[in-house]
Amino acid sequence: MISYIQSLPIELGLPAFVGAGVLLSAVGTLVANAIFTPEELIENNAVGGFKYAFLAQIVATLLAFSLVDSGTRFVTFQFKSDRELAAISLMQKLTQYMPADAGRLRAAENTYLETVVHDEWVTMRDGKASLETTRALENWYDTALSTRTRTDQEKIALSQYLRLFSQVVEARTSRVSNSHSPFENLIWLSMGTAVLIAISFNWFFGSHSLATQLAMGTLLTAGVMMLVYLSVVLASPIKSPVGIAPSEYVKLL
Repeated sequence: MISYIQSLPIELGLPAFVGAGVLLSAVGTLVANAIFTPEELIENNAVGGFKYAFLAQIVATLLAFSLVDSGTRFVTFQFKSDRELAAISLMQKLTQYMPADAGRLRAAENTYLETVVHDEWVTMRDGKASLETTRALENWYDTALSTRTRTDQEKIALSQYLRLFSQVVEARTSRVSNSHSPFENLIWLSMGTAVLIAISFNWFFGSHSLATQLAMGTLLTAGVMMLVYLSVVLASPIKSPVGIAPSEYVKLL
């Protein structure tokens, strides 16, 4: 269900997600008012705010945790991808100072980039590294270690090349680990429970004006659903409609 929501474009996913919550809120309010009289529901207003105030704190805490977790992983993923791309771009420039092995280095680098684009961007949907990409990275490293240097300029270039290579390895590891949360299913289960609590809470309270009750329920539900949708969208740097595509990796090929 979450994957399906993430696959929808924002202009379709946001109205559908918020609309579903608002519809559920409205239907529940109408059913509650059909079963109970306004006077019976209004009686709950006197104690509801004091006795069940902790529910609002639980919902707010879960929303904040989910947003922070999703946003942090999304930003970290983008930062590490940019760091990896910057390092590879500089490595490409350094190969001109090692003309004897420039072809081998560039071929190994291209193989790595191709596996990132075609294999690892798929496996990262499940938070996993690609075995093909790992092999390509190891082969690229072996190629760099076997590079022959004859002049001081080539030695300096190779030293800088290997230093940048370590940044690529570190950035790639972080990129993969931030592509998916191992606790994602538990987070969405908790969030789903919190949303149901927030929506159904209003069903047990009333006012003499049904329109007012529906309007307030709609405002609360719409606000909660928009925050949850934002969390859902940011949760996956790969699958969401604002996700990061491997287009920059393609440019380096």
